[in-house]
Order: sequence, then structure tokens, then C-alpha cells
Amino acid sequence: MTCEMITKKNVQCSKNPTFGNFCHIHKDCVKPVVINRCNVTTRSQAKLMAQEALKTTQKIVKSTSTKLETIKGNDIMGRRKVKDERETMYTALRELQQKRVMNDTGIKETKKKCIVYENGEKMYLCKNCDNTFKTPACLHAAHIGITMSKKINEILDLHAKTQPTNLNLFELDKAVIEIEKESNIVIVCRKCNKLFED
Repeated sequence: MTCEMITKKNVQCSKNPTFGNFCHIHKDCVKPVVINRCNVTTRSQAKLMAQEALKTTQKIVKSTSTKLETIKGNDIMGRRKVKDERETMYTALRELQQKRVMNDTGIKETKKKCIVYENGEKMYLCKNCDNTFKTPACLHAAHIGITMSKKINEILDLHAKTQPTNLNLFELDKAVIEIEKESNIVIVCRKCNKLFED
């Protein structure tokens, strides 16, 4: 296997790759033959990847039907309020925690047990209020007692007092996982969710 880069002289690099598909040695290697997203490790490679992605996007946009409305990523980022470091960390921890719960096999199996049929139509039953819903998304994993959002804020507050200059996402997420282990969760509808969480 050889490096997937082309030199400034437009010659294929002949060096052996040291990481992924790139040699990371040859300074003249500026243009990848194939952009491998999983192996991008340097800023220059990330810039090349972004440029290639932009070219691809522009080609797709040109060939796309005019009936489709295109939303520019720049517009989305422009509408996004710039958050401080703590708020960004809270959002990241909350997203990680919610994703773990949503993708948990135990949660999915419990939701399956809520399936009922009304007039031959598949529905999802909230076993607390006996209301039925058309999609499993209408059933929520409710934490009994203190909400995870409050617990995550407590972790960040404690961390700010003990290690104010070291916001490490991995370490903070481990703390969230430890607290999550103490949780009891029930599957209920959005309305009933509020009855179980403080």
C-alpha cells in the first residue's frame, strides 16, 4: 500500500503510509487522490477535505431539481447563538446522555411492549394514562425524580469549583454515566413524563 497523495510535481507519492492512507512525511504531498474522512488528522488535510466537499456539494446543488429548497449551512450557523464554554459542554453532555438512553436495547424493548392494535392499526400505549399514539417517538424515557439536566448542571457546577480550567468532555461524560447508573426510568407519554420528573 502506498500514500494516496499527489506531489506538487503531479507525481504519485511512493512512500508507505504511516497513518491511514497518507504518509504524513512528504511535504510536497498536497492533493489527495481519495479523501478518506476517517483518517484526516491534520489541518491541511481537513482543509482539503472541506474544499473537496464544497466542490461535490456545488455539483449536487447544480444538478438538483429547482423544486427543492436548499438551506445553506452558513445560514444555520448564522442563526445559532454563540454559547459560552460551559453551555456548550452542557449541550454536548446532554446530547450524549440522551443518545445513550434512546439507543439502549432495554428502552427499545420496553417500548415494543407498549404496542397495541386499535382497529387493526398499530399504536403505542402509555401505560400510565392509557392514551395511545401512532409513533414510538410519542413515548419518552422519563427519569423518576431529579432530571438528568439538573444532574448534569450539578456535575458542571462541582467541576467549576474543583477544576475550573480543565473542561474535559470525556471525563465529565464518565461522571454523567456514573450518575445515570442510579436512575430509574419509565416509558410514558410526554404529558406523563412531567409527572415523574422533578
